[in-house]
Amino acid sequence: LFALLSGLDPGQRPTLPLLVFATDNLVVGYLYGPIAVSIYYITFQPGSMLNQFILRITDNFTPTINIWYANREYDKLRSSFLFIFRVTFPLTVLTLWGIVFCTEPLISIWVGNSSYLQQPMALWCGLFSASIILGHVANAYVMAEGKIKTLGYVALGEGILNLLLSILLGKSLGSHGVMMASFIANVPTFIYLYFRALQVLDYKKGF
Repeated sequence: LFALLSGLDPGQRPTLPLLVFATDNLVVGYLYGPIAVSIYYITFQPGSMLNQFILRITDNFTPTINIWYANREYDKLRSSFLFIFRVTFPLTVLTLWGIVFCTEPLISIWVGNSSYLQQPMALWCGLFSASIILGHVANAYVMAEGKIKTLGYVALGEGILNLLLSILLGKSLGSHGVMMASFIANVPTFIYLYFRALQVLDYKKGF
């Protein structure tokens, strides 16, 4: 909000990711108290840590993607996009499966079953993680173009929607409703990223 009120480009403000990713614990704490926040955080952590490894696949290609875009080497950009997606997609499916089915036993071994937020929390964590991982692939190509003002507004909209839905669904469904809200709010951003990425790749010329 500060970015908008101050007239700065929201796409270049570091506060926007915090609005998207850092409100969950605040909402859960507001609605259900500190113990619920601890359980929510612990349940979310295994999937969050696993995400970081898969996100690095795209990150390792980012410098080269930027060079290819600067040189307008669209054939290489399209080929790299398909390669990264084909590598990332099956890993994303495995991540989704792992989060849904392995979070509970992992947390039970780690800190005890009492610290696990029951299903469908793990399902929404898995879906949210899948959306973030695959969206990150498209995001690398959108960022290479450098025209990210609209993306900034999309991210701001996601943050506001996430906050409102988190409160609404958190009240009506419980703590897992907050994670459900994060996934739902991320869907428009995911769609926008792939829409813009395909434009950057000049997809009409084929892959």
